[in-house]
Amino acid sequence: MILLGVVGALAVGGEWLGGASGFWFLVLAAYGWLFAGAFFVLLVVLFGVASIFSPAVLSSARGLLPFFLSLVLFPVGLLVIAMALWPVRAATFARVADRAQPLIVAIRAYEDSNGAPPPALDALVPNWIEDLPTPGLFGTPGFVYDPQSEREIWEPPARTLPETWSLRVDCSRGFLNWDVFIFYPDGLYDGVGPRWGGSHEMIRDWAYVHE
Repeated sequence: MILLGVVGALAVGGEWLGGASGFWFLVLAAYGWLFAGAFFVLLVVLFGVASIFSPAVLSSARGLLPFFLSLVLFPVGLLVIAMALWPVRAATFARVADRAQPLIVAIRAYEDSNGAPPPALDALVPNWIEDLPTPGLFGTPGFVYDPQSEREIWEPPARTLPETWSLRVDCSRGFLNWDVFIFYPDGLYDGVGPRWGGSHEMIRDWAYVHE
């Protein structure tokens, strides 16, 4: 339980600091999950050693109880920690959406004046916006802009939404994860989750896709 508290503090602290610099999220959360994995492996190793040198202890229900409780409670504790992280992460990405607002205004103004969205974000500077904002998260190259986003919906009835420009932030949580935070100006997010390989929920007028 002490280790779970340490893991939780590291992970939540990383998410909270990620609002200012995602570097700390990556470092602290990674250490937290590494500690958790190491502890779980240690439990298995200790059980193996005990089964060799103390078979009598493991043959009793009382001897097995702590081990099996640890195997059950530890993953449950990690799940609770992961659930507790989401509100913190959601608040972080609400701030990312706020940082993007001047950029969205500039794209719309360019589109109104020219009849089409800009071919690239650099076309906005300096007439439409003085500087291009960044998401403010470590490890992200900036807002990814697509002047023509194809939006196919695979679920029945299969259809294609009108093409539009989009902004997104690639916000992977780490190993084998490709979460994205995406904005469509027309607010049509039908099928955005499966299109990016997961499910989505709204933060401000953006969609956070859980891969």
